[in-house]
Amino acid sequence: MAKVLATDDDEDVLQTIKEALQFRGHSVLVAASAPEALALLANEEVDIVLADIAMPGMDGLELCGHITKNRPNVRVIIITGKPNLDVAIASIRAGAYDFLVKPLTADPLFAAIDRADPRRPPGSTGAATEARDAVQSLRELERRHIMETLRKAEGNKTVAARMLGIDRTTLYRKLSEIETTEPDNDAGVE
Repeated sequence: MAKVLATDDDEDVLQTIKEALQFRGHSVLVAASAPEALALLANEEVDIVLADIAMPGMDGLELCGHITKNRPNVRVIIITGKPNLDVAIASIRAGAYDFLVKPLTADPLFAAIDRADPRRPPGSTGAATEARDAVQSLRELERRHIMETLRKAEGNKTVAARMLGIDRTTLYRKLSEIETTEPDNDAGVE
């Protein structure tokens, strides 16, 4: 089982994560801040770090960048309560191994830990299923981001495309894909 360091400024979240992962047989350390996590990492060998993105002082992305630069064998999973495409991209750029959304529930938490656990035999987590789920998650995140940007642009697709940093043709194609994958879409997009 993996040795996990959970980092979050919310004590209740830390306690929940600790209890859930210990129940699954993992060894769990907790830190209420990024500096506390770095201090623990200086003295402890861990396999996985769970890092909340929104912490005072050094946030989870900065912590992730520090860990991936100085301890590349440690896998970092970013946790956020405000998921969007920008946060997902920033997490990837910081070197995050995975990404979880609050409120945390057991199944996604356990699945992310299983995927990140370097001691787990290859293929034992159903790699094809995981890849399909990851693609679906990214598509859903992109869909939400596009729809939210379109709402902010008050339905103006030219403005929305500019805000998204894509050309109008690409936006129309993506909207067409969204409409074909969601036959009951009543978002009011024309």
